[in-house]
Amino acid sequence: MVSPILMKLKITIIFLLSLFALFYFKDYFMIRHAAPVRQLAPRTAEVALERFQNSLPELSNYDGGAINVDKAEALLKDKNVIRVFHFWASWCDPCLNELPDFFKFVERSKTSLKSVIRPSHDGEAQSAQFILVSLDFDQEGIDKFSQIFPKLKSTDFFQVWDKNNFLSKALGVNKLPMTLVVYPDGRAVSYEGVLDWKIFLFSLRD
Repeated sequence: MVSPILMKLKITIIFLLSLFALFYFKDYFMIRHAAPVRQLAPRTAEVALERFQNSLPELSNYDGGAINVDKAEALLKDKNVIRVFHFWASWCDPCLNELPDFFKFVERSKTSLKSVIRPSHDGEAQSAQFILVSLDFDQEGIDKFSQIFPKLKSTDFFQVWDKNNFLSKALGVNKLPMTLVVYPDGRAVSYEGVLDWKIFLFSLRD
């Protein structure tokens, strides 16, 4: 028979271990389940893009190799473009449901974007760049998802593997999926949760 003292000691140890696990894995639990769509407080495009650029040495491509820094910096030089950062992971169930609609949105944007988005100050129609950011823990998750969604490795996207959550923390990503839209006019707007991509194209002109 276990003595009351040992029982209390066991309960105390379990409680302390639970607290430790909650603290240690807090980032994992915070971004595993997506909340309803929520627009976060806007930030400046300059800050968002600077944090992306500063994160480049810490990022990988979807094959685990070094990211193409020259290509990334070349993308940043284009001033007359809307940049859509989409954060996802293979262990995120809402991401699995959202990606097909996101891919359709990208296809529609190729023909619809210029007619929807307002011209820039110099009168030229704007285009879009899509940066697809995975927060997977290992290569296996990306590879499995790429088999389900071959478009993940399409040239329509600039693929980024943020396996150490360096970029996601810099940009304030706490839940998945998350989308950050950076506009040429200096705005940067974040959305937490699964977007309705069927109508989102038209919201870009707001």
